[in-house]
Amino acid sequence: TSGQYLVTADLAGSAGDGATLRLRLAQSSHLVASGVETGEAIAPSGGPLDGGSFAVQRAGSLAVARGASTDSLPALAGSLGVPMLSLSLAEASGHEALEIESLRLTAAGSGNDATEIVRLHLVEDLDGDGGADPGEPELAAPVAFAADDGAADFVFRVPPRIAAGTTARWVVTCDLEDSAADG
Repeated sequence: TSGQYLVTADLAGSAGDGATLRLRLAQSSHLVASGVETGEAIAPSGGPLDGGSFAVQRAGSLAVARGASTDSLPALAGSLGVPMLSLSLAEASGHEALEIESLRLTAAGSGNDATEIVRLHLVEDLDGDGGADPGEPELAAPVAFAADDGAADFVFRVPPRIAAGTTARWVVTCDLEDSAADG
């Protein structure tokens, strides 16, 4: 008769993130056996044998992608809630919930972001349509650009949480200055 055995390992917790681990029976002679009735040594055959390898993952992972399209018709000067960027944030490992600690966005384009954008809003896009709809909560206080092609940092009222294996959808909208230039 034959038997099948599964070798398992308990990890010590000191392996680095991304480290790969694998077990190997390098030579069949590393398996020692003896006959039950005779007590004589038995020379095994076969080997070497390699188990599958795995990578250590110490924490969850966050996959960031563009969400629903925010490409739209031109916005009029003075418009409020104009969609600029839609984000899809997925906790991809299924291992651990995440809290988002900060978000910095950088402006670009021919317009002067510091004078033509009054403020930016970060909104949870509950229906995933790429726009901010009534009832969808703002995740942070509105922010503005201090300089043209500058950066804006959102400070979260409560750090948004993304549950293990789920996706959050956010949209950044802007309020345009009444005197924003054409183009």
